[in-house]
Amino acid sequence: MIPMDEWLKKYLEEFSRVVSKIPRAQVEDFANEVRKALIEERRIFVVGNGGSASNASHFVTDLGKGASLAVGKSFKCASLCDNVSWITALANDESFDEVYVEQLKNF
Repeated sequence: MIPMDEWLKKYLEEFSRVVSKIPRAQVEDFANEVRKALIEERRIFVVGNGGSASNASHFVTDLGKGASLAVGKSFKCASLCDNVSWITALANDESFDEVYVEQLKNF
């Protein structure tokens, strides 16, 4: 078994390598779109599949609570991954491909 300090060192090196490849211009564009949605009071819907559904929920929590408190204005945001009953009903009655589209029709 690999010693923990060695594993952690390799993990952090790989993490740093991956993070350094994130295109900053795309992150800036995304942040500007989120800011624009706040200013224009538009809704932000976030989705994800599998583990990314948890990331979507977490992002909406950070945006809706933490970021809203920080800027003094509430983001209108929702994760379309959080209503399991609705998602599974749509997947069962329509198709899994439609679970987000059909939810958005209500908004």
